[in-house]
Amino acid sequence: QQSNDLPIRRWDVLAAFSSDTAAAALDSAEVPNEARLTPGGTPVHGVRWRSAAADSLGRVDVLALLGRRSLDRSVAYAVATVTTPGERTVDLAIESDDDVETWLNGVLVHRHVVTRAVWMEADTVTLRLAAGRNRIVYKVANRDGGFGFGGRFLASSPGGLGGLATTGTPIAVGMAVAPAAPAVTVGPVRIPERAVL
Repeated sequence: QQSNDLPIRRWDVLAAFSSDTAAAALDSAEVPNEARLTPGGTPVHGVRWRSAAADSLGRVDVLALLGRRSLDRSVAYAVATVTTPGERTVDLAIESDDDVETWLNGVLVHRHVVTRAVWMEADTVTLRLAAGRNRIVYKVANRDGGFGFGGRFLASSPGGLGGLATTGTPIAVGMAVAPAAPAVTVGPVRIPERAVL
């Protein structure tokens, strides 16, 4: 991550649904109209929405959010909003554990069937944002082990990131709010010439 990247720090999460894995999990819709999913206070098939604060890299640990040790063969949905004063092109780094689909304003813009941890790699997707509010929806299918996702807009985006803002959807009545995730700060380590170890 570059220091000028813009992580998505607030997500609305609908999790978790028992599911198949890999492409089969992505191919089956766990909720109606998943591409245009709108967070709200009403549970969907008994699963409730939660507001999640991502870490400083834009990552959310679904297991920690739900207070679970494991959720193998499960699907989670995550929704965030990005606003921009004018139409523009940006690059979004998408991280997932494991398989992921991503929609922008109801249009599928990314699909990756993959086994990985969130921190292992990011898929970079170029998006064309409309002026005003844009909704990003992730569908993440966990095979086993860790379960999470992340997103950040890259400083290397055409025209930079000036004026871009990310938020979660305003919290609806009855929506659970998760505590903020601890911040992660990684930077250069400086050791004096005469360090004592």
